[in-house]
Amino acid sequence: MNRSSLTGHRVLRRPGYALGSAVVVIAVALCLNGCYRATHRQVVDHYVEATVHHDRREYDAAVEELKLAIFLEADFGLAHSLLGDVYRETGQHEAAAASYEVACLLDPWSYHDHFYLGRVYQFLERFHQAIGALERATQLRTGEPRAFLYLGEAYLQTDQTAKAHSALARAAELAPDDSAIQAALGQTYARQSKPYEAIRAYQRALEIDPQNVDVMIKLANIYTSQKRFAPARLLLEKALDAEPDRPEPHVALAYTALQQNNPAEALQHYQTAIARDPDHIKAHNGVGAAAVMLYLADPSNRDLAQTGLDAWHRSLEIDPQQADIRALIAKYSRIVEPVP
Repeated sequence: MNRSSLTGHRVLRRPGYALGSAVVVIAVALCLNGCYRATHRQVVDHYVEATVHHDRREYDAAVEELKLAIFLEADFGLAHSLLGDVYRETGQHEAAAASYEVACLLDPWSYHDHFYLGRVYQFLERFHQAIGALERATQLRTGEPRAFLYLGEAYLQTDQTAKAHSALARAAELAPDDSAIQAALGQTYARQSKPYEAIRAYQRALEIDPQNVDVMIKLANIYTSQKRFAPARLLLEKALDAEPDRPEPHVALAYTALQQNNPAEALQHYQTAIARDPDHIKAHNGVGAAAVMLYLADPSNRDLAQTGLDAWHRSLEIDPQQADIRALIAKYSRIVEPVP
């Protein structure tokens, strides 16, 4: 057989060879497609099982199913999202944030994941990151008042008062009868030194939720700053009736007493607050201030001076990063010399 015939022979075989190769490729593709479909069905099955466990609050079982789903298909966004929900509901905020971050990357249009990522960031005090996630949530759903509320709070937590006011004003437009929104709006007015607008917002919040102790305290503090002591005390007594075990109403009453030049009453309220919360820094600092004020009025009573110094020392044990309290201790330790 000559060279040309050999070449011709080879040419004659190529179509059959190509056909065979194509069949192999198609078979492999079909096999892979079938394998993918089978695997994806398993992923969906694990996810559905996880939703059932989640609804029953069987959180450990839900996590196990979701991890299996993610192992089989890492970019299955619903699994990451539900895993974030499970971690958030069980107080595992770092893990929740990690899951929501992946879910948001896989689905940039998911309001749910951006909203709850922002909330988890707030719990973790990662406020700037919370702003980014919540801003995206408000872009995805412009009519959700809660997203604007939490965005406004995140702005407040980063001292961006003007932006906070804008977000909260939008929230109030969407939900004018929401007590939390009115309370937060009142806080923006207070920070902008607009006490009368703040009072109106706080009063509106109390109209909606008459038992909101936090708002009672904030409104009472504004009244006290305006020397309107009677309505301030009335609100704080109501707050104590509503939640007698909370220290904050006593701290606010102590502030009111100090403004009325009554450090003895203030001291009692601060000490009561400490009895309810032994680590309440503001109450320990208040005891120090009130006790030293009483000592200065009666320098013979060194026990009062020591009470004040002890309270400030205790405050520093709780939070050492208080330069002003260290300065007060240094100042009054020199004045209150021990008796020889």
